[in-house]
Amino acid sequence: MKRVWYAAIWLGMAVLAAQVLTVQPAAAATIPAGSIEVKTVLSPFSLVNKSQRVNCPPGKVPLGGGAQTSGGQHLIITEARPISDAAGAGFVVTVQVDQIGVTAPWAVSTFVSCAVAPPGYEVITQVNPPTTRPSDSVLANCSPGKNVIGSGGQLIGAHGQLDLTMGPNHLNGVASGVGAEAAKDDFSVAPTDPYQVASYAICARENRLFDFLVVENQTSNDASAQKKVTTTCPSGYQATGGAISSVGFGAHLLFFRPNVTSSPVSFDFAASAPPGFGVWNLAGIVHCTR
Repeated sequence: MKRVWYAAIWLGMAVLAAQVLTVQPAAAATIPAGSIEVKTVLSPFSLVNKSQRVNCPPGKVPLGGGAQTSGGQHLIITEARPISDAAGAGFVVTVQVDQIGVTAPWAVSTFVSCAVAPPGYEVITQVNPPTTRPSDSVLANCSPGKNVIGSGGQLIGAHGQLDLTMGPNHLNGVASGVGAEAAKDDFSVAPTDPYQVASYAICARENRLFDFLVVENQTSNDASAQKKVTTTCPSGYQATGGAISSVGFGAHLLFFRPNVTSSPVSFDFAASAPPGFGVWNLAGIVHCTR
């Protein structure tokens, strides 16, 4: 469910008709400037499906993350999500080979944006029941009074036959939930084994209105074999994570990654399509905080 925030103005009249104006101190930024650090880890190169995890430093939590494949076009990102367990708190990425396959060793990089937990920090998870439909989607909503600062998604049991997209249900730059979607590409048949779609909403409570924003940018809609786009936060905001609102079915996402490792302000996105694929576009979302 999308939520629109409205600001209310309070006026008070003093005794004897004298107007008294009390100026309140400005609220501190929810995520202090310069406090976000990005950690990244590259997996070993091999031919097999693989997962790669990177943890935040002690005392910090994941606000969002990114992923990058290296070494082949026929690789599908099937998991990119926050994780917290006995091993720590961080972000995990899983990549699987599609039905066409690869012939050379490949690797995956995982990125996580870390900071001290903002007010009301939580990760809400929603998982759909198993299905064999050619597409499925699920929405994870933040608790009342909280907004999204990062997105995550996961395909469980898809075996490289389905592409994953995930992103916030934003309205006017504000989001209260994250949706994840699975859909078969143009070269695969409908799944024969049951799979599940999971969505992860990284949420917190803002100190000020519009401390959390969602910004989207997209490429032109044409038949280019490879597409790249950069999505940048407004001035005064930091990037906490990336999300993908659309990739042409059959075109695989290559990466969504932060531009720098200290206080990033943008994310870069890239995807590729096979020869003769047809018209498609790539849309990249960045979560921005202040």
